[in-house]
Amino acid sequence: MKPSEMVRGNDGPIPGENFTSDTKNYPWHRPPEMTDINDSIDYIVKKILGEKKRSTGLVTMMEMGVPIATITDIVLTQGISKGKWTVDMALLMAGPVARIFEMMAKASGVKYTMGIEEDEEIVTAYYFEAHKSPVATAKAIRAGKEAAEEVKKIPPEGGLGSPEPMDLEE
Repeated sequence: MKPSEMVRGNDGPIPGENFTSDTKNYPWHRPPEMTDINDSIDYIVKKILGEKKRSTGLVTMMEMGVPIATITDIVLTQGISKGKWTVDMALLMAGPVARIFEMMAKASGVKYTMGIEEDEEIVTAYYFEAHKSPVATAKAIRAGKEAAEEVKKIPPEGGLGSPEPMDLEE
């Protein structure tokens, strides 16, 4: 086997290669256009509310059941990819932008979901049992919900459990 064939498994970049390449290739490699959170939120409001096509599309997405958290993520991620703001700024903007979208939904009379609700039903053996026999449906669903509540109380294996108070005066 030739030495060049042995190295073939390592076709990736050599360590440190990223330090020799041009870092200005992508918008997110450059400093952001906006560094003030208020200016960034105003930019989003003007872009969406200022253009009927965008605001209509946003409301339509909400009508279709797309959660506001997902729409907010899409809008903020697009801004990051275009170099408008940083990831950290997007995290700070997420709450206010989601609230603006929620106000748009209320003003439009659209039934919406935030996408952060935790009322998801855990699928257990009882759930499947309920769908197998219509007679036992209520009993099985009730038992499944009770089992799901018990599962939520169990700490993860190997987890830290509840934190111990720190003694700073040692």
